[in-house]
Order: sequence, then C-alpha cells, then structure tokens
Amino acid sequence: APVGEAAETLITLSLRNTPLREAIDLVFRGSGLQYAVEPNVPDVLITLEARDITLQAALRLVIRIASKEVPGLTFARC
Repeated sequence: APVGEAAETLITLSLRNTPLREAIDLVFRGSGLQYAVEPNVPDVLITLEARDITLQAALRLVIRIASKEVPGLTFARC
C-alpha cells in the first residue's frame, strides 16, 4: 500500500507498561511500512488505550507519551 493509505488505516491499541520499541512495532504491524528507532532512545514504558485511530495519530500519541520521560523525543518520516 502507498505510504498515504497505510498511514490512514485505522488501528486500535491497548498497551499497558509496554516498552516503547514494542509499542512502535504494534503501531506499524501489518502496515507494510518500515521504521527505525535510534539505539540511544530509552525503551520507556507506554500505557494507552486508543480505538479506531490512524497509524499516524497512534504514532504521535505513543511519541507524546514517551516524550514525558524522554524530553525532545521526535519522529520523522523519510
């Protein structure tokens, strides 16, 4: 699927104390999109419930939650 279509696919997440990398993997799972997490990013724990949101919105939410413990954390699309 083109990046635009994959990013608009609706997903549901139910995460409880899930390590950041695993949370990101769950966001991207089945999308066909590739991603990378810099090795120096701490694997902080993520807890969230989200239903029927886009992949892009889910990723933003995960990053926003993680950035509370990792100030300055961002993501970029390449």
